[in-house]
Amino acid sequence: MKIGIIGNGIAGLTAAIGLAKKGFEVTIIGEGIDKTNSYLAQAGIALPLLEGDSIRAHVLDTIKAGRYLNDEEVVWAVISKSSEVYDFLLSLGLNFEENEIEGGHSFPRVFTIKNETGKHVIRLLHIRAKELGVHFIKGLAESLGIESKKCYGVFLDGELLKFDATILATGGYTALFKYTAGSPLNLGILIGDAIMKGALASDLEFVQFHPTGFIGKGGVKLVSEAVRGAGAKLVNEDGERFVNELEPRDVVARAIYRKMQSGSGVYLDATGIENFKEKFPQIYSFLVKEGINPERDLIPVTPIAHYSIGGLKVDLHYRTNIKNLYAIGEAA
Repeated sequence: MKIGIIGNGIAGLTAAIGLAKKGFEVTIIGEGIDKTNSYLAQAGIALPLLEGDSIRAHVLDTIKAGRYLNDEEVVWAVISKSSEVYDFLLSLGLNFEENEIEGGHSFPRVFTIKNETGKHVIRLLHIRAKELGVHFIKGLAESLGIESKKCYGVFLDGELLKFDATILATGGYTALFKYTAGSPLNLGILIGDAIMKGALASDLEFVQFHPTGFIGKGGVKLVSEAVRGAGAKLVNEDGERFVNELEPRDVVARAIYRKMQSGSGVYLDATGIENFKEKFPQIYSFLVKEGINPERDLIPVTPIAHYSIGGLKVDLHYRTNIKNLYAIGEAA
């Protein structure tokens, strides 16, 4: 049975590994792994594994952060696999360095690697997928081969590549916004194509804006939430705090936006964090190139498009209403 996976981020690679282990012939279509949102992800993976934490606590935090609009069955199903996910990552050779508390979490459950977690995870997944014989095709799929609500594969360079099952792991649509630190490839083209050909979608109106984006000469970057978790404070032009930095992202982003609308600049004060350079090397590097020393200077920040909450509507087995078409990760 031939499986085609469109997208080679963490979702696509993880699916490929699982399917290859079960004996399926798997092909991944995508650009290099360094072009994915997963590769750019700084902060870590939320897993309720430490003493005092629990799956229930994580579920409640998630539902609260989702403003009680979540599908609770899905939330429980995903978070209940935390131990399984952790063991899988360890089996790849991943070594988390620390765990942190971030916005919307009541426990320090975010496992990280030098604030470059995505890069480390995706490299190991890529290696494992190749070891299992997953076939990689470099390129951008143009459209889906859907007819009479059945998917036959995907078009690449004008040619239909036929698969018995096609999995969309293309990420979301945050690149439709002017300011985003994500991949410029995240345009939602295949999500839109699937919808135009009969696929159901849900919650497309919901887009998460990360509170602390940075817009400089080098482009749009992200000052990770982990910086706030380590003690950085959000202040106005007078150096006054105006929001709890560890509220869910929508709360913090909204507070920053309102402050900016009132005519005040907003800054992240990370001067109280010891060893900033060692803890956040990637962030330190791009800020210094912009003429900002975060151990001494305030960092100007602004909300930027970060994550597409909506996507194709799927069931707990990732099936869409189109036969043989599945969606995972940010595409779902």
